[in-house]
Amino acid sequence: MLDALGIDATAEVVYREMPAHPQEGVAELVRGLKRTEQEVREALDTLGELALVWHSPKTLRVALTL
Repeated sequence: MLDALGIDATAEVVYREMPAHPQEGVAELVRGLKRTEQEVREALDTLGELALVWHSPKTLRVALTL
């Protein structure tokens, strides 16, 4: 669904998971989504470039939920 924005399947899964677990960081996303750390970090980079997520001092944040 989000591929029109340049978001691949992994980034979409990461994006959709984040609002359900707002206090989780990269390590928790890796475990919960059964993805590699590199996959999750690349997904977060993609989402960050689109200003859909950002890092705050204590957690990752989602700009909006689709």
